[in-house]
Amino acid sequence: MTSETLRRNRQVDLDQLTKDFTKWQGKHQDLVLQNSNLNQELKDLLDQREQDRIATKATEDELKQLRGIIGSLQDTLAQRCDLEDENKSLKEKVDRMEEKVKTLKEEGQTALVEVEARLEQVHSEDKMQMQEAHHKQVKQMEEQARALQQAVRDKSAEIKQLQQQLAEAEKHRQTDIVKLRLEYDAKLLKLQSARSSLQRSSDKPSSASSLIFREKMLNAQAASEREVLSLRQTVGELKRKLDNRQPPPNAKRKH
Repeated sequence: MTSETLRRNRQVDLDQLTKDFTKWQGKHQDLVLQNSNLNQELKDLLDQREQDRIATKATEDELKQLRGIIGSLQDTLAQRCDLEDENKSLKEKVDRMEEKVKTLKEEGQTALVEVEARLEQVHSEDKMQMQEAHHKQVKQMEEQARALQQAVRDKSAEIKQLQQQLAEAEKHRQTDIVKLRLEYDAKLLKLQSARSSLQRSSDKPSSASSLIFREKMLNAQAASEREVLSLRQTVGELKRKLDNRQPPPNAKRKH
């Protein structure tokens, strides 16, 4: 290779090198500018990042506060939900109670109507039973009154009969007493006459005759007294029977 060629080659290389250098220098300036822009962007990004970090921290703090508020609201909401559930349960319970009360009122009204009807029936039955019992009692009392009246009539007839028997017995007693008195008087008179005869026949009668006469007189008197006592006992027995059969004076007749 000749020197001219070398020179030309060198000239070409220098030109090319100058072009390349100029090109590279332009690229370097572009890169420096781009790097400067990137640094500025990086700085802006870092500033933005710091601002974002501060904003994020503020947001996190605010979020934390919001979470606290949300938690409180959730608790309140849960309590409210619980209250709503409880209120709903209470409302349902109240509705059931009202329905039960309504049912009880209806049942009570029905039962009251039934009880009133039953009471009316019982009153009617009681009234009928009382009327029947009253009629039965009146009938029994009437029968008892008739039986008592018949018994009174029977007793009255029996008393009348006893009174008649008593009157007849009293009549017979008086007759017997008079008869006994007459017999006694006759016997006494006879004894006295006999005694007088004996006394006249003998001034001094024997002791035996006097004793016999006295004994006969005493025997006759005792027999007469015994007969009178027997008649009196018979009359007394008839009077007692009459008193036992005769009703008390204050007894009232039932009609």
